[in-house]
Amino acid sequence: MNTIQFGKLTILPESGRVLKLEPVPGCNVFWNNPLPKQKNGWHNPGGDRTWISPECELFLPDGTWKSYTVPAAVDPGRYDVLEHSARHVRLRNRIAARFFRRNTTVSLTLTKNITETIPVLPDVDAAVGYETETRLQAESPLPAGVTPAVWNLLQLPPGGKIFFTGAVPVSYFGRPGWRDDGKGLRSVEIPAAGESYKIGIPAREAQSVMAYLNTSIEHPFLVVRRFNVNPAGHYCDVPLGRPDQPCVQQFFSDNGEAGGFGEMEYHTEALTPERLEVVDRCSTFACLARREILERILKQLFR
Repeated sequence: MNTIQFGKLTILPESGRVLKLEPVPGCNVFWNNPLPKQKNGWHNPGGDRTWISPECELFLPDGTWKSYTVPAAVDPGRYDVLEHSARHVRLRNRIAARFFRRNTTVSLTLTKNITETIPVLPDVDAAVGYETETRLQAESPLPAGVTPAVWNLLQLPPGGKIFFTGAVPVSYFGRPGWRDDGKGLRSVEIPAAGESYKIGIPAREAQSVMAYLNTSIEHPFLVVRRFNVNPAGHYCDVPLGRPDQPCVQQFFSDNGEAGGFGEMEYHTEALTPERLEVVDRCSTFACLARREILERILKQLFR
């Protein structure tokens, strides 16, 4: 597995992932898969990856969760390294995306710019982050009803909680296990107890920040992701059978069968026959500090 390392980031260029984010050497705040292969043959190294949505169009050949298949053109894809410097890498993946329900294949180009940043946060022991600019382009006119979008998924280790706000979550599958603090701040424990599940936040009420807090270990840490949300935008990812509920944010918790990880996910606005390019920018950072400091930062994020 060939990697690119700059600063405190480790990039896996063959699949366009940020594999590791280490505020201090040896302290990776992302989940990495200890298993060489999944049961279905797809290899999931972990970390921060970019897929294409809608999920029900590209990943469910017969329209059911039982048929779930990760398209090889999306992951691992065939990424080229276009640029590489001491704090930056630019990657490109050309994708032949099969839309099963529309019975068509479209040509897309996904370009990712990843740049290391050093956030300034008072009272923390260490902090590091990165900016991601992702550009999705259709290489030819899109057929009616074909609406691909950027889908970013960040995998996180067991032992902590994902925090978010917004509307009451919509269930994609499994038994929702989220909790509410009574003031609108919701959380998902990682891993889920019992059944794995996935929930989503409708686009009209999604917020532009989500966070993961793990205080169960020797060096507590916080991971924060900020991204763009347009409440009036055209989003395409929906739960099966719920075309009226397009979601921007999603949260997945594995019950341990696939490693016990969690995911903070979000989708961009979709391409359409009238809009053949979308550019997304998001920021991600992690910090180590005492529990009370991390909890204070968390509260400030969701004021």
